Amino acid sequence: MNEAFRDRLRDALEGYFERKSLPRLVVTGILVATAVIGFGISYFLLQSGVTQMWIRYPIAVLAGYGVFLGLLRIWVEVEFNRFRVDDPDIQAALQDLSRRNQKKWIRENSDSSWLDWLDLPDFGDGEGCLIFILIGAAIGLVAVGVMTVLGAPVLIAEVFLDLFVVSLLYRRLQHAGREHWLGTAVRRTWHLAVWAAVLLALIGYLLQFLAPGTTTLGPAVQAVWAKWIP
Repeated sequence: MNEAFRDRLRDALEGYFERKSLPRLVVTGILVATAVIGFGISYFLLQSGVTQMWIRYPIAVLAGYGVFLGLLRIWVEVEFNRFRVDDPDIQAALQDLSRRNQKKWIRENSDSSWLDWLDLPDFGDGEGCLIFILIGAAIGLVAVGVMTVLGAPVLIAEVFLDLFVVSLLYRRLQHAGREHWLGTAVRRTWHLAVWAAVLLALIGYLLQFLAPGTTTLGPAVQAVWAKWIP
């Protein structure tokens, strides 16, 4: 497929899903479901004897990432059942090249170092510094979720394009179009999953360092809060 046409079609799909669907709301729901399943995996690991939060939480995140991809695939399938390639909105969006210029910066910055704004000042040595690092890691984890939700229209457009539209427009490429959707989804989201795993590992390690003897998030946070907040 011509690269320029592919870019144009992806932009058209972004606009189409923003008008016809609720991609950010759906991704929020997918993330909530993924978090619930990840919690269940973490609980199972805890019952199996994995008491170190810094080990347990990243495993739960990476396992939950597989669930995220599965739910994403189901969502795209649902959207496909409602999609018409000759929809007037798609045809109109294909003519609107200005949309590409307006949204280009979002895609260009989605893979950039979005944690730059989380640089923390030097608060000195000791546990006080660790508290600020812990807060920064928690903020970074929230930022991962926000970036995932904000990138939802681009994500569904990319996956939808590779999974279905190629086969609809070019029948001879149907197998290839259905084969590469997972690679597209992983390419757009793997770095967010890795950041979430790393940040949760850091949070788990700091909590158990600051609150020795705790094995779960709730008691650890309560212990740290009681120690540092009068």
